[in-house]
Amino acid sequence: MREAIDAFDKQDAKKAQESLGDYLSHIRASWTLLQSSGRNAVRHPEGFRELDLALREDGRFIEDLSHRLSYFDRGNLVKAGEEIEQIRTKVIKELFPPVNPRNKSGRDVQH
Repeated sequence: MREAIDAFDKQDAKKAQESLGDYLSHIRASWTLLQSSGRNAVRHPEGFRELDLALREDGRFIEDLSHRLSYFDRGNLVKAGEEIEQIRTKVIKELFPPVNPRNKSGRDVQH
């Protein structure tokens, strides 16, 4: 991500797009690896938490950078930010799955 930010700052659009693409590929692969591990994120959150933190931090970098770019230059950056947020939402859902609602007797409601 840092390479992409540096390239955007230097107005090297080609390098910025390549770096951003590499970063997104890495994030997608990380998420796929965590999903395929079969680990329960609630019981063993290692990896899931780290990915969440990285995505949150990088999402902030992208948002800050998009404010420094002209409207016409930020299209791919905004798309990358949206993809990062989508993956982060999936990670959060794994870490904090919905709880089964309980009826008045304290038993799980059957659907």
